[in-house]
Amino acid sequence: EILSPRSKLEAVELSPFRAAIAAEVRAIMSAHLTVPALGAAQQPATLSRSVMTDVLRGELGFRGLCVTDDLEMEALARSGGQAVAGAAALQAGVDYLLFRFDESAQLEGHRLLVDALLSGRLPPRRLEEALTRVLDVKARWNVLDAPAATSFDLDADRAEALDLARQGITLLRSGGLPLRG
Repeated sequence: EILSPRSKLEAVELSPFRAAIAAEVRAIMSAHLTVPALGAAQQPATLSRSVMTDVLRGELGFRGLCVTDDLEMEALARSGGQAVAGAAALQAGVDYLLFRFDESAQLEGHRLLVDALLSGRLPPRRLEEALTRVLDVKARWNVLDAPAATSFDLDADRAEALDLARQGITLLRSGGLPLRG
């Protein structure tokens, strides 16, 4: 929770966002915290239209991809769980929803979004905006041109992940870690 008044938010907390947007940052990740001075006193910023649309897109002028932090985080459990939070985040102005492990939550999130779209609670324009931003990022990184995976080798993937993790370790001084073998 950030309890700062709007004047402090403008001077301190929003300053890095202004600088990043001026530097044409391509994506911003939302946080699941409450910011009463921005109109998000009762819900996390990720689910707040006043934060994600009015402030981030309107006041700050951000035009890039807005991504949620992990929807499985405890802060969203009080908001109805990750499926409900995902649907609310998209309605608030987020473009890309990060569901992690729970496939049933992903499927339920999809169902909730379809229901919201069909009922009119989610305007088609909001979905088109999100889809356009996601496709723009994928096109920029040539993801759309990459061949689709036709099979997965989990053992090879695990071995490669372990190899990359080992390569990423740097020993700064001897005796700093309990190295064995």
